[in-house]
Amino acid sequence: MMRTRTILISLLAMILFSPGCQGTGQVVNLDVHKPPLASKNIGQGLRILVRPFEDHRPTKEEIGVRTHLGGGLTYFTIWDGKLGKGMAEIFVTLLNNRGFRAKLLSETDSTPATTSETDVILSGRIRELSANAHSRVGSTQLAVNILLELEAHNLSDGSVVRVTVGAGGSDTVVWFETKDLEELVNEVLREVFRQFLQEVRVQENTLRSRT
Repeated sequence: MMRTRTILISLLAMILFSPGCQGTGQVVNLDVHKPPLASKNIGQGLRILVRPFEDHRPTKEEIGVRTHLGGGLTYFTIWDGKLGKGMAEIFVTLLNNRGFRAKLLSETDSTPATTSETDVILSGRIRELSANAHSRVGSTQLAVNILLELEAHNLSDGSVVRVTVGAGGSDTVVWFETKDLEELVNEVLREVFRQFLQEVRVQENTLRSRT
């Protein structure tokens, strides 16, 4: 029994004091670009100009942290800290995947959009985007939450559709890798976009609310 206890204590010490279990305060940029989504043409070629989203989070630094078993923290960012542009690019990709004709409005482009080129201008506010990991003995718990406020401006009649969508996800892994958190962010992003599509519908050259 004494030998078994010694082995177990030694193993626990190795886990606690291994480099991977101690935070160094480093900042890790999550690589989240194109969350895969089953394609289905529902956009009917509607032309959507997507503005870079506004970041309305209370704290605009990192999006989360990993607390390490051996002490210390690792901080997470996403899209090199350019959340508004990154989220807009995700929506452009997903919209095009569903049969819309979407493109990103350049941050330096001040030219007014016209009905000859665009049907809808989509803008958004990021209320929450968090990704955290908490390591403990034998596992790491992951949690991701996203909340967005979206506005679709129809150029043909000046009407506006406002939608709030949000989703969260969690997971538990034995050996944590950054890609585990990236995959969970992708999963939650897909759910947020799915909610958006459930709230709107295409009617001729406009985007309308389903309610």
